[in-house]
Amino acid sequence: MPILLASYLAAEILAFLVASLAIVNGVLLLGKLVPFLDTLLDLGIGAADLVRIAAYLTAAVSRFTMPLATMAGVLLAFGRLGHDREIMGLFAAGIGVRRLLPPVAAVAAACAFITGLFTVELVPASQEAMRGLLLSLAKEKIDRGLKPQRFSDSLGQVVLYVDRIDRQAGRLEGVFVSDGRHRPQPVIITARSGSLAANPAAMTVLLELVDGSMHRSDGEVSETVRFATYQVVIPMAAPRYVAGRDALAMDRRSADLAELAAAVRQQDPGSAKAIELRQELHQRLALPVGCLILSLLAMPLAIQTGHAGRGLGMTVGLLLFVGYYVLMTAGGILAEGRWLGPGLAVWLPNLAYGLLAAGWLWRLERCGLLVGEDLASRLRRLLGRGREEQR
Repeated sequence: MPILLASYLAAEILAFLVASLAIVNGVLLLGKLVPFLDTLLDLGIGAADLVRIAAYLTAAVSRFTMPLATMAGVLLAFGRLGHDREIMGLFAAGIGVRRLLPPVAAVAAACAFITGLFTVELVPASQEAMRGLLLSLAKEKIDRGLKPQRFSDSLGQVVLYVDRIDRQAGRLEGVFVSDGRHRPQPVIITARSGSLAANPAAMTVLLELVDGSMHRSDGEVSETVRFATYQVVIPMAAPRYVAGRDALAMDRRSADLAELAAAVRQQDPGSAKAIELRQELHQRLALPVGCLILSLLAMPLAIQTGHAGRGLGMTVGLLLFVGYYVLMTAGGILAEGRWLGPGLAVWLPNLAYGLLAAGWLWRLERCGLLVGEDLASRLRRLLGRGREEQR
């Protein structure tokens, strides 16, 4: 295939792909940010931290939007070529599907690689970074709320009072703590000095006290304990529960492949948890392949419907995209019901759509555009009948 034609097709696809990715990611990102608003406003974040959170959320949605954007890029590019009769000219010049396929496959393979990078590396890393960022923001809020010679209740049931604060050294002097979390009568702790430290892995703030005493009372019995060092572990309630979900609980989406594989080995092979984790493990690998298959499937669809208008190809393409995830969801239900193995359930859409794409490309290469008019007319009649029934 001439380099000029290959670069022309690749540039056409990439232009529509980037535009589609920007639009879809923008819409989904707004939807993802809405559940975070209460937490973000409560933490009082700045513009730089908001950009970081948006980047972490974009990584989470991109593993699903990249296949859609790639498929849309191929559909729109070949739809335009078909609408302008360029595809007809290429076929008339003897340039068939086999010679048009390499640039499409190259772009689709690159997007599949990027999707795999998101599913395997970037999504788990972004989830972990999100936890750490939320916790550091919560700690900064606590630090801002701490003022010398004033009581601070920003730690929930733990009330903190300090005489002096050395913010450069991060040291508290003359510390008084009232911990009412576990007893009817609060535990009173006094210390000469202390410091606050964040623990992102456990989503907690650690108050480390030096040279002090702890006073506990239970009815008529009370005790006083002196200590050289003492640690008060304070769970962070604000960022821990984001969008109604416990960020501390193990989320299979935030685990990398090694952690998922280790978690699968720790579970009973037939348990529901093992099936869920195996599905997530296979999905990390199946989604990039699905991006490639959906893009290759979009090519014959756009070629055969392009002359009838880009709207028809996009409509059918979106239906096929939704059908892909419906089939994946159905496979998950079958796996949970022990009807299919988790691996086969996840890879079932790729198998079905891969056979459809291969058969469609082979038929188009063999028959050319002769089958296009018939397919387009049938699709228009089907969609037109559906609209009439809705009326």
